[in-house]
Amino acid sequence: MNTQDELRKVFLPLVLVAALFAAAAPRAAGQPISLSAVSKTLAQWGEAYAASESMLQMGN
Repeated sequence: MNTQDELRKVFLPLVLVAALFAAAAPRAAGQPISLSAVSKTLAQWGEAYAASESMLQMGN
């Protein structure tokens, strides 16, 4: 089994949900979520995941 693939399968859905919540948090109730805010948040989460990937693998 490839550890990197397992990490992606586990963390990708969590990251997507977290990005949606993070993008929606500063918005007022009833306003739609901005796709640009979601994509920016996803990019930031992707960078953070890439930076911590080696540390995550060391724990396995």
